[in-house]
Amino acid sequence: MRTSYYFGGMVGFVLMSLMGLLGCSDDDESKVVTSIPPSINLEVSDVTRTTASFSISSSDATDYAYVILPDAEKIADAKTLFKEGTAGIFEKDSQTAKITLTDLTGDSNYMLYAAVRTINPFVYSEILSQPIDTHKPYSGMISLESVGTTSFSYHIMKPEGAAKYKHVCLSKSDFDYIINLVGGTPTSYVNAFGTEATEDKTYLFDTTFLDASGFRQDIYSDMEFIVIAGELNEEGTVDEKAVKTLVFKTKKAGKAPYNIEVMVKNITSMTADINIIPEAGIERFRYHVNTKAEFDYMSFEGEASVRRMIIGPWSETSNEGTGSIVVNAKGLKPNTDYQVGIVGFDKDNREKLLLYDFRTGEPIGPLPELSATPESVETPWNKAAFRIKTTHTVSMVAGIFPRGSINEVLSRPGNESLTAGDVIANNGSSLTPEQVAAAMTAEGLLLESSDNLSQNTEYEFGIYAANEEGVGVSVVHDFTTATLPQYDGNGVRAKLPGKYTATTKDVTGQNVTFPVVIATGVNETTEKAYHDKNRLVVLGFAPSGVEYASPELC
Repeated sequence: MRTSYYFGGMVGFVLMSLMGLLGCSDDDESKVVTSIPPSINLEVSDVTRTTASFSISSSDATDYAYVILPDAEKIADAKTLFKEGTAGIFEKDSQTAKITLTDLTGDSNYMLYAAVRTINPFVYSEILSQPIDTHKPYSGMISLESVGTTSFSYHIMKPEGAAKYKHVCLSKSDFDYIINLVGGTPTSYVNAFGTEATEDKTYLFDTTFLDASGFRQDIYSDMEFIVIAGELNEEGTVDEKAVKTLVFKTKKAGKAPYNIEVMVKNITSMTADINIIPEAGIERFRYHVNTKAEFDYMSFEGEASVRRMIIGPWSETSNEGTGSIVVNAKGLKPNTDYQVGIVGFDKDNREKLLLYDFRTGEPIGPLPELSATPESVETPWNKAAFRIKTTHTVSMVAGIFPRGSINEVLSRPGNESLTAGDVIANNGSSLTPEQVAAAMTAEGLLLESSDNLSQNTEYEFGIYAANEEGVGVSVVHDFTTATLPQYDGNGVRAKLPGKYTATTKDVTGQNVTFPVVIATGVNETTEKAYHDKNRLVVLGFAPSGVEYASPELC
């Protein structure tokens, strides 16, 4: 034991000695660094109007940094470049980093700066620079002109010989949704929603714009868009072969190196005071309070969708703050998990995302006592009615749905925290204050459906009632509509099927006779369907091979 202790102590002493000899602080100006600066090579391989591809290589460096600036701006030194630029580490098996920038602006001059360094101690290379000139000709009908985090522009070059063209721009997710819904194509979309133009032009979109259908499109960081364009033919439409598309993403915002502190106080069943305290460097922020279930649902589409939900429309600033603020959240649901989402922005529009969890208190008010009793109706094959009674209720929602549809919604991924009441509340129809008041009387409320239900069909009636705290209860009642009654009028329906001879007039006015069969169905398979609908079918009702006059003219 003594030998092990002594040996361990010696090893510790040696390690500490080595650390003392090799350790170095980058800010220790008193230390004289005599190491040789690492080698560096910077090569620019390709430049377009909005992109630049280049490589940084070194035979002995550990990491690298770069920045691209307007040509009039300078970088002080390599140490500043590593602090203010974009840094990366060389991969283990490669001493070359290949990089492509996609957020340049056409017809501009830039200067690319790069440096590398070694560590233990930090030894910086010289700074290398290369000019980047985006004064490049347009390469096709659609060319990106600039791409920012919340803005972009594209240029349309009219095809040679064309008089007009159409173009349209919208978010790629909206485009995909519409195309999947109606089964269209880029060609059909630009023909339906495109804007006509006659000249070469650059189109600028900043923060918010209205698409061709008048729907507001907000532009966010890391958001995908599609541009569709094509020349018009002589008929004034765009041929499929003439359509051009361009898909791109806005620039992904950098991560702001600042913190945001959140404290939730004075939590009750329906309210909470949310203290938001941003660190110096966060110039402004957007916040959004919602149930954790709603945040979880949005997270299925990715973090970018969560950020967009928090930010909301750029034109709406009621959820924007600067400095420390207190948000008085009201109208919350008792005993429910909530999140406050915050996106902070620094002076460079870098973003800081924060999600903070809290839970509301237990409800203190009485729950509604809700019941729904079936009532008879005159036409039970196409209608239903229920007597509704409730207590302690301020709002109600009801609806009739195909049987099993509520459970189908509850079984979907991401809906684990939903209840039948949530589904009814989100998909049913709200009752009026007068109807709610009637439901709280001794007689109750007679609620009748419309008369468009299908006969002999399974349904479920759902009703949801909420108290003043927004806490609700629901009742779901399964029912089946009656079979359409068989009106037979002294056996007429039973006697009518058979073979008959019908008479009409041909186009010359002469009488024409032909056989007609009245049957209980087209065949045995369809007889039940005709019977349930109280119908017969007429077979062969037309003279074969004879031109005959319309019955209205006979």
